[in-house]
Amino acid sequence: MLVKTRKIYTQKYHQSGFTLPELLLAAFIGLIVSGSILSLTTNVISDSQKEVARSKSQQQMKTALNYIAEELREAVYIYKGEQLDNKIIPYLPSFPNTKKPVLAFWKIESVPYDNTGNLPNDCASFADEDLKEECNSLKIERNTYTLVVYLQSTDDSDPKSWKGQSRLERYELRKYSNTNSLTKNPGYADPRRETSFGDWPFFDGTNQQALGSLASQTEPLVDFVYSNDPSSLPSLPDCIVNPDENIYPSPTYDSADDDDYSRGFFACVSFVDQDSNSTPDSYQDVKIFLTGNAKGQTGYQTTDSLIPLETQVMTKGVIQKQSGD
Repeated sequence: MLVKTRKIYTQKYHQSGFTLPELLLAAFIGLIVSGSILSLTTNVISDSQKEVARSKSQQQMKTALNYIAEELREAVYIYKGEQLDNKIIPYLPSFPNTKKPVLAFWKIESVPYDNTGNLPNDCASFADEDLKEECNSLKIERNTYTLVVYLQSTDDSDPKSWKGQSRLERYELRKYSNTNSLTKNPGYADPRRETSFGDWPFFDGTNQQALGSLASQTEPLVDFVYSNDPSSLPSLPDCIVNPDENIYPSPTYDSADDDDYSRGFFACVSFVDQDSNSTPDSYQDVKIFLTGNAKGQTGYQTTDSLIPLETQVMTKGVIQKQSGD
């Protein structure tokens, strides 16, 4: 009886287990399911990181575009690309080829430029009569003209300190390095007293720039700006060059040679030159185009461009404008 009971128990025990092939098959199926779940999770995380990177970069482009637009609203004179290339760039600091000036304009700034500066206490203390007159005028007007230039830069140190394809930088040339002594910055020429906006920095064929080496320091504005990639060019905006409507690109470019013209950042400047003296005779307005590229952001390595952004600004300047405008 005991032998019979043991035999029955042994048969039941063997019948309730799994064979080795069954265990291997179950493990294989488990691996497939786990792998699929892991792959799906990885893809979701990757897509989420890419979307965050694109969203973050696009917001940075919007902020930068708004900053430039706000400053342009203070402009009194905006250069078209031809002027930028031939009249401005040759008299700016010798920027490397990796820094390309794109947009240049003059704006009015209050003086002193910040809380640490002062105006001269006594204009009569200047021995030079021209400085006395300048001092008296400055105390009444309380402003000067500043040249502002925006550049697109791929310049970087080694090891790299910037992650994007290119970035925007801002350069400014103020009149004074010291408002108390009326010391001019090297390279400055007053566009109203010493020359003109259209002929800057010359007057009667003579360069009016203050002597000395121009400072070449620029301030970074935003990273992750699109730099030319042939696969993206057809989908990017272009400046509609139409001399009949007085619309000119800045900078100038050859439409057949996109390597020399980045559509990541450029402008279309209205410029009415009725008397051929390089002076706009009506209010200027400008369209600015800015396109980002999130490559370099965490989890994003593709070179496709973001959605191009644009804004249009009409300047408030009234200098050398017709009374009927």
